[in-house]
Amino acid sequence: MQQSLYILFLLIVALMTGCSGSSGPQMSDSEISAGQISTYQLKQQVSLYEKALEDPAIADSSQQRMELLKRLMDINDILQLDHRLMYYIDQLRDAAIENKDDAYRAMAEFMMGKRLHYHHDTIRGYQLCRKANDCYKL
Repeated sequence: MQQSLYILFLLIVALMTGCSGSSGPQMSDSEISAGQISTYQLKQQVSLYEKALEDPAIADSSQQRMELLKRLMDINDILQLDHRLMYYIDQLRDAAIENKDDAYRAMAEFMMGKRLHYHHDTIRGYQLCRKANDCYKL
């Protein structure tokens, strides 16, 4: 969990400082206000991660696939794209169940609980978050 948070932090820092692996169309500084830069870069990262998911080498590695799904889930949460967020939550949870990976399953369930809470289903949201949190207790 700590390593995943650190990776997400590094990804966000890289995005906010302008590091991009994309060779796609670029917008000039005058076209992007300061508040939109991170959103634009996050959207670029989403497309790169989605392309990576289609790579046959990734499809064969359940750990890499789940890590990409987690990153896509986190970015869609930051961008507040609920329809895409739910898709990646479901994909991550299903992959975690299939691979018997409790950590990734807990991450997906925690995010689902957080989303339910934001959409005013507080009790179910807290229940899912507590269930996910219990997976991390020793």
